[in-house]
Amino acid sequence: MMPMPSRATVTTPVRRGTSNRNIRGSSKDRAARRLWLVNTFGDGEFVDCQLRATPDCWVAMTQWTVSADRIVPGALGGSYRRGNIRPACPPCQCRTGGLLGASQAKARSQAP
Repeated sequence: MMPMPSRATVTTPVRRGTSNRNIRGSSKDRAARRLWLVNTFGDGEFVDCQLRATPDCWVAMTQWTVSADRIVPGALGGSYRRGNIRPACPPCQCRTGGLLGASQAKARSQAP
């Protein structure tokens, strides 16, 4: 009969340090946030984009197509809390996403 290993000899797998616990939260957190956006800003099924930044702005989005846009950007300390997010369609989200970074880079290049 073979002896059973003691608990001290059993090794646990090494974790790499990557996880889905980033600033946006887990996939369940993001799904709950999208559902909250549709229920709060829409009729519970559809919601309109609050940015209206592009001519091809989507008319109505569902829980699975809406994106959470931060009112105070993350670069300025904004978070994904309910008081700081609004619904946005992906085209508008992409269009406005790089504007803050571009304006900050321009200001740095013009600084004495």
